[in-house]
Amino acid sequence: MLAIFYAILTLSGAFQESAKDSRLEMAEPIACRTIAGYEDYQPLDEPVIARTEKLMIYTRFSGQTIIKKNEGYHVHLVQDVNVRRKGQKKVLWGRKRIVEYEATEDYPPLNLYIGTSLGLINFEPGEYEADLILHDENADVPPARRTLSFRLTEPKPTVVKPDDSEAAPVKEPSSRPPSSERPRRPSRG
Repeated sequence: MLAIFYAILTLSGAFQESAKDSRLEMAEPIACRTIAGYEDYQPLDEPVIARTEKLMIYTRFSGQTIIKKNEGYHVHLVQDVNVRRKGQKKVLWGRKRIVEYEATEDYPPLNLYIGTSLGLINFEPGEYEADLILHDENADVPPARRTLSFRLTEPKPTVVKPDDSEAAPVKEPSSRPPSSERPRRPSRG
């Protein structure tokens, strides 16, 4: 199982220095073809991928606690993921701290996203759900939870069509045995 993440921050006005009124929230996760940055992604029409492809998940969140320190503004978030058959509780694969984002910046990082890429080649085709759990390590607040339903299919067979200009002519089978099996004439010397 392969997981890759990336996060980016953008700068904004106000920030939350304490967790008193904080509530960590996560938007609905989006299955994507590509993720290039904050709000810069190409969603899949349907959350369906071949099991040889990677499931890319884009998530936005808000309400994270940002702490003002001497060196700047500090944010620390951790994401867990669990994959299970759709409608079932048994976790088939899970990883704690699959993503850990910790940064100290000159300005408060407010508009954050996480892009997670899961390799699911060992899973059988079928309907699944990925449970995403986001923790705010700067505050004692409940984690944000969201679930993405998706379907895995078998990869489509690759059909290679030869280019007509490079295609070798098809030879008819010969009734003669291959040259290595034919008797040789004695050489004249």
